[in-house]
Amino acid sequence: MSDYRKYLSSHRLAKLRTTGIALPQPILDAEAKLHAHTKRAPTSPPNISHLTQAWINGATDTEINKIATRMALARDIAASHREAHTALLARLDHALLANSDDIIDQLNPKAEKHIEALNQAAALPTLDTTELIRAGNTTGAKIAAQADTHAAHLLELWDLAHGITGGNVPIWGQEFGFNCREYMNPHKVVSITKDMTTTERIITAINDGAEPWFPLPTEAQAQAAAHKKAHDDAQPPARARIRPMFTGPAL
Repeated sequence: MSDYRKYLSSHRLAKLRTTGIALPQPILDAEAKLHAHTKRAPTSPPNISHLTQAWINGATDTEINKIATRMALARDIAASHREAHTALLARLDHALLANSDDIIDQLNPKAEKHIEALNQAAALPTLDTTELIRAGNTTGAKIAAQADTHAAHLLELWDLAHGITGGNVPIWGQEFGFNCREYMNPHKVVSITKDMTTTERIITAINDGAEPWFPLPTEAQAQAAAHKKAHDDAQPPARARIRPMFTGPAL
């Protein structure tokens, strides 16, 4: 197991804790087992110098054999500890995935708050606070000034939901050709460019007609399936191919 994956699991848990939600007990149990195992890392094994010094110091056969046994088993002990760490980390990832609906449900009100603020920002004629103030729209200026913060928090929540589900793209509807993790109507997002900021991308998507949301994976799948059905139903029926009849050579 790479340190990168270990970092991801720890990072996700830290992020979840900062949101103030209650982590389900299976996740806490898996995390506790992982931490307890990490604290039991094997100590540095003795080497040949230790064994030589033991002989010089007149160690007993039992003491000599104990040192030699530790030397012989050190590599296997270290390897088994790493494998156990990998297994416990996988259990933590599985606990996150198995309880992802609970977590996403708890995060939903926070995401909806940011989505509502960004919908308000998208309705403004501009996000330039100076222009809004000059036009006498101080309320709009306040909304525009907070748009970047709301966009950053929403993106963080989207990424967090993606992470706790194992970074699994198909469960968000991709298997139907539509990734509905962030938008109910992702196929309507047509005006986004790579050089846009996070705020600009979300505002542009809203103005394209896409609707940002924070769904459960099952909700995203259902939405994607509905889009696929609508797309398939709109296709003209395939025309049957008419093969020319073979009449044989002319007589």
